[in-house]
Amino acid sequence: MTKPNITRTATALLVFAVVLAAALLGAFAAPTSGDSWWEDTFADADGLHAMTDTVVADGALALAQELVTWTQTTAADFAAGTLSGTRVVTAEDAVELATGSFSAPSRVYSPTVQSAQSSPDLARDSAGGLHLVWEDVLASAKWEVFYAYSSDGGATWTAPRAILHPSTAFRYPARIAAASPTEVHAVWRESKEGENGDSIVYGRTTDRGASWTLTTLASFPYDENRPAVARSSSGRVHVVWTRDFAGVFYANSANWSAVARISDVSAAQFGDAPRIVAGAANAVYAIWTDNRSGTWNVYVDRSADGGSTWGADVRINGVAGAQDAPSLAVAGSGALIAAWRDDRNQATSGYDVYVSRSTDGGASWSAPVAIASPQAAADQHDPVLAASGTLVHLLCRQSDGGKLNLFHAYSNDEGQTWSPLAPADPGGAGSEHGVPAAIAGSSGILHMAWEDRRDTYGRIYMSRYDPNYVYQGEYLSPVWDTGGIVTWGTLDWDAVVPAGTSLSFQVRSGNTPAPDASWSEWSFPVIAPGLPVPAPLRRFVQVRANLATTDHLLSPRVYEVRLSYRRYNPNGSAVSVLIAPDPLAQWGQLVYTATVPAGTSLHVDVCDSSDAPVLTNVASGASLAGLSVQAYPALRLKARLESQDGIASPQLDAWAVSWNPDTPEPTSTATLTETPTETPTITPTPTPTPTLTATPTATPKFTPKITPLPHGRVFLPFVMRNMTR
Repeated sequence: MTKPNITRTATALLVFAVVLAAALLGAFAAPTSGDSWWEDTFADADGLHAMTDTVVADGALALAQELVTWTQTTAADFAAGTLSGTRVVTAEDAVELATGSFSAPSRVYSPTVQSAQSSPDLARDSAGGLHLVWEDVLASAKWEVFYAYSSDGGATWTAPRAILHPSTAFRYPARIAAASPTEVHAVWRESKEGENGDSIVYGRTTDRGASWTLTTLASFPYDENRPAVARSSSGRVHVVWTRDFAGVFYANSANWSAVARISDVSAAQFGDAPRIVAGAANAVYAIWTDNRSGTWNVYVDRSADGGSTWGADVRINGVAGAQDAPSLAVAGSGALIAAWRDDRNQATSGYDVYVSRSTDGGASWSAPVAIASPQAAADQHDPVLAASGTLVHLLCRQSDGGKLNLFHAYSNDEGQTWSPLAPADPGGAGSEHGVPAAIAGSSGILHMAWEDRRDTYGRIYMSRYDPNYVYQGEYLSPVWDTGGIVTWGTLDWDAVVPAGTSLSFQVRSGNTPAPDASWSEWSFPVIAPGLPVPAPLRRFVQVRANLATTDHLLSPRVYEVRLSYRRYNPNGSAVSVLIAPDPLAQWGQLVYTATVPAGTSLHVDVCDSSDAPVLTNVASGASLAGLSVQAYPALRLKARLESQDGIASPQLDAWAVSWNPDTPEPTSTATLTETPTETPTITPTPTPTPTLTATPTATPKFTPKITPLPHGRVFLPFVMRNMTR
């Protein structure tokens, strides 16, 4: 066993040795003939009855060392450190590389006259350009559809253009799809003055909005509502809308006149909020809400042949209650993700946004899951989905301070798990936000537009959210105070490191609470957990995690960091075996040798056979003759060791107890006369004085009595050893 590393103070040790030597010399200057000794020099632990946080090693008794582990494992732990290019994932209690945040909202344009703008929609073309449509009353006293284009991700926009129709009409919310920077498709509802019905109008431009070709898909006397548009990779354009009390209708660019109802039920049915998305090959999906069951529910239908035929409607959610305002997106693998507003918990927590996914083309759907919100009782409304590969964004409006503000959540696994909702426009919390429009680019960047009333009149604002991880970052832990150490242990961690990413750790240490020039340099990078801590033995320590990636969609994620070290226990004790001489006439002395470094202490007690203290803090060389042998026929010794800073331990090298086994006999003979008036005369015989030779190892001039103990040890005269260790 390795002897504990004990710091020795030369001056203190010298003084202690002198005092102790004097005590020992005094103790043995005049030993009584027949004294016997019990001693333990700690060659092993056989002479000890009990040990608590102590150890016998290398011929001494010392405090045992304890293993301490400093751990960073909760979101609060990580948040207490310094994040540079990293972020804390609170829901996962982890640290990962940072992603971009929402850009500052910017107004698309500022009209020179008072006007109201609302109901935006966004599309992204094959070159990454953005196309925007919205409602505006700028061009006339009636609502018109306006269009603008951005080639730089929404930083700048072309001058707005009104899509003018030959006849005078009110044009209501438009939806848009784009194929290229010049080819754009739009659809809207139109109401003509003096007529009772509404029409669905489709417009196409090939010159970036300079001119439009318009086609009426359906017209009065029906009330046509809520059109939506999508474009397949084949170039086919798909439009879906609702007709009051008639169901959901569909047409495509292969034959605009071939209008068909795709919902299964039409009698007394009122449909609302249809959306349409194009999948791989010729797959087309439509989602809407209708009240065929007496309450509003969400339904999905699918065409596998580009819209020529449609299947049966599938209700996504079978739970009682109302569901409306649906949205639909297609992830990279072809999985479908649906979101809607749900009132199942309205009585307790208000409206929630729920999501579900399908991996079989909409035939079946997973159990719906509510998107978590930091405001448990807040209402959520109007969810909008935007997907890019495995990344899916969700925007919605949430009640916040009496107004509806934009919130955002995301999924990195095609809708299987979701982040909690977080504000998408923190600076606009005091203004009302309209229903947002959203589109995701190939790199996952989300572009969003909405009507905003921070300027009194409704204005169209834009923002973008970059979910991509930065390429490198670091997490710097708080400084940890070990309180003092003897040896370092290991540096360990729990983390997930995907292919294309890397993670390493570095350590530094010092003797000041805050890092300064006296601290060590950062260690070499450690890339495997479980290796020894690569830092000098100093009281304070700090850890740095280095995270990096070559794939902007992936990041290493650290869940826990552990750094271990050893220090002496703050206190401990050891109790000797029972010292029970037989015969015993009188107890003699207690002597011991020890080393007590600064910052430590050692106390020796004399205890009875039950370990109860009889004498405490007994000095070496103290007499035990005052102890009654009838009351205390057997004794134990107890050592109490303490360390204030954990870096050193007191060391007990040996201890011993003496006693006289024989009842003292008279040293003279006296004769008493029978005459009471005479004083007896006592003639004492001089008592011989035994002496010790000058050499500690010399044989005493008296013959010691050797008495075996029950546990096999023997009582031997205590011989002072060389104190130099």
